[in-house]
Amino acid sequence: MKKDFLKTLTLFCLLAFLCLFTVGCYEVKNEVILASQAVRIEGLSKITQPTYTLVAVPGCNDYRFNWTVEEGSPPELGYARAILLKEDIYIVQLKYDNYPNYFIMFLKVTEGPGGKNFKMMFPKSNIKPSDYSLGLKLDNMLGMTLIGSRRNIMKFLKAHADSDFTEHPTPAKPEASAKSNFCGTSTFGACRRNSDCCEGGCSAQVCQSKSEPPSFTICEYRECYNSTTYGLGCKCIQNKCQWAR
Repeated sequence: MKKDFLKTLTLFCLLAFLCLFTVGCYEVKNEVILASQAVRIEGLSKITQPTYTLVAVPGCNDYRFNWTVEEGSPPELGYARAILLKEDIYIVQLKYDNYPNYFIMFLKVTEGPGGKNFKMMFPKSNIKPSDYSLGLKLDNMLGMTLIGSRRNIMKFLKAHADSDFTEHPTPAKPEASAKSNFCGTSTFGACRRNSDCCEGGCSAQVCQSKSEPPSFTICEYRECYNSTTYGLGCKCIQNKCQWAR
């Protein structure tokens, strides 16, 4: 089922769940970056990380990726294309072999101890899909799908060229107690009442204030994220949003 499959589509795509303001990753039904538009990312011919590899395809500007979701499971395969947005920020399109839709995001290539790697980036802007005659469908489980023409989607993405970008924010420390193994997080954002708080993160595992920027997390599913199982709710306690009974 789509619900189960999307839980594994988490290599690059960090999605907001409820507190939706600025987003760095979208799902689209049709190809946005054509083969004729794709560019080779400067200095990048191969990325080798513990859980995935990304290799340039000879004769074109595509990249082929192989991602191991978990040890012992079949790898997820697909291809990536990119166009340069600004400086070292790229618009990247991912297409999994066994999933019909495409994923679009802003990525930065970084150099670290393990070699080159991707870093998800989020635009700090008020640019909205509706400004470019695009619809935005919020999936009731995970993602956000841009609806509109390829041309308008590209215009919307390129409009972020003048925006500042920020890295994925560091999540709060996991909640823990002797009574449970709940592993969600709280931002302790400001609030006055419970309605000022909302669930965020791809699996609704973050409790945050609606006045805060959205919490982006890797789209992985863990049983300990299920607040209902542990009898917890995202509440305003002493003017701070946090998980509580």
